[in-house]
Amino acid sequence: MILPATPNPTGDRSPRGDGVRATSATKKKLALVFPRFRYPSGDPPLGVAYIASYVRKHVPDSDVRVFDATFKPSFDAMRKDLASFAPGVVGIFMDTISFNDSMKVAAIAKETGANVIAGGPHATILPDTVIADPRIDAIGIGEGEATVAEYLACVYDGGDLRNVDGLWFKRDGGEVVKTKARDSIMDMDSLPFPAFDLLDMKKYVTGMPHLDSYSTRVRATSIIASRACPYGCTYCQPTLKAVFGSKYRTRSAENVIDELRWLKKTYGIGGFFMQDDTPTAFHKWVFDFCDALKRSGLGMIWGCNSRVDTVDRPLLRAMKSAGLVKIKYGIEAYSDRIRNDIYKKNVSIEKVTQALADAREEGVQTSGYFMLGAPTETPEEVEKSISFAVASPLTEATFSIATPLPHTGLYNMVIEKGWKLPDTFEGYDYYRARRGKMSENDIPVGTLEKVKKRAFLRFYLHPKRLDYTLRVVMNVYKTALKLSRF
Repeated sequence: MILPATPNPTGDRSPRGDGVRATSATKKKLALVFPRFRYPSGDPPLGVAYIASYVRKHVPDSDVRVFDATFKPSFDAMRKDLASFAPGVVGIFMDTISFNDSMKVAAIAKETGANVIAGGPHATILPDTVIADPRIDAIGIGEGEATVAEYLACVYDGGDLRNVDGLWFKRDGGEVVKTKARDSIMDMDSLPFPAFDLLDMKKYVTGMPHLDSYSTRVRATSIIASRACPYGCTYCQPTLKAVFGSKYRTRSAENVIDELRWLKKTYGIGGFFMQDDTPTAFHKWVFDFCDALKRSGLGMIWGCNSRVDTVDRPLLRAMKSAGLVKIKYGIEAYSDRIRNDIYKKNVSIEKVTQALADAREEGVQTSGYFMLGAPTETPEEVEKSISFAVASPLTEATFSIATPLPHTGLYNMVIEKGWKLPDTFEGYDYYRARRGKMSENDIPVGTLEKVKKRAFLRFYLHPKRLDYTLRVVMNVYKTALKLSRF
């Protein structure tokens, strides 16, 4: 391992443990990097913020900083900030889309002499592609809170990394050691709230986009109330289970309300968006949460992600009575063949149509996620998805390029069929058509990109949405002016 770039008044650099050298620095410095140099979403990096708060709680002599590239998308700025902080350990979030940017950050971290640990979906699913790189010293597999905390303590105190569960690390000679898998965190209430104070929350609460279709004035942010997902859609699973485990876990309703109360007091939020994959998976929890939210008197509006087969009218009414104004549904495609045979969603188009109608009748806005260009999907099927979205009561729609992310069911299907996967990790970009054709019968990627742009134009320039579109455009302009003053 490379020595931490921290003071060592005693000069003691003898090995203590397995592959770690000690330092007597008074503070254990940890830099956590969220390399969102592209595609800013408006959501604070809650995963990184959870790790930061956990480390601060369990490593009392730690000094933790979060380096979020969302509002400062510059590698030169990242180099300057990391050099100024001089951390002994740099933890880098890594998904497949950000792989190359994450590796650039790792190179910058190495310039400071830090130990580099990578974590996140890509590092968990494809650890061999990460640990082989000389810029990476270790990988946290799965949930990262305890792994990063124990790794930090070992690096500074000379502990034995073989005792840190969920870790791949290199010995001084380059040998990779793999420790046993770490158990999932079952008591979600035991986690401290995310370290929001380490993020630029002034910008996040001003620019959060999920509720602007309802109100462009509300200050809001994102929260997470659960981990894992009990469903098996091929574009997510089994990757999601590899990261968060197979057991769906929730925080108590009271714990979530306490966080919302703190966020309102600290940042003046009047709304929130529940970023969980499927927060409506278990109705009892949702009813309990809605009751607790009403009793809290916080008076917030909110939105969430969901599946159309997990929300019925009684649940929707309970959520609406507790302030729900918007729900985002994963529709994916109009064709039942694509949605169910390819994506394994197991939801009919009739169920989708009914869910959108129910929400409209209850006065709840809806947003739809669509993917274009699934394996074997025809131009006619893509066109039906777009036409359905345009004609539907959806307030918003998002169109992305169907992409077989590594080791998902969709990825495995492409391999089994002998079709073509992207040549580089940059090809796994569902925001842009970079992956190439998976089979000879697929829609050309250049055509898909044009179709996607046309879908957005058709949807948002439809006469019934023009008022909304103009309001949001004006709000984006006003928000940009506000953020430029911070």
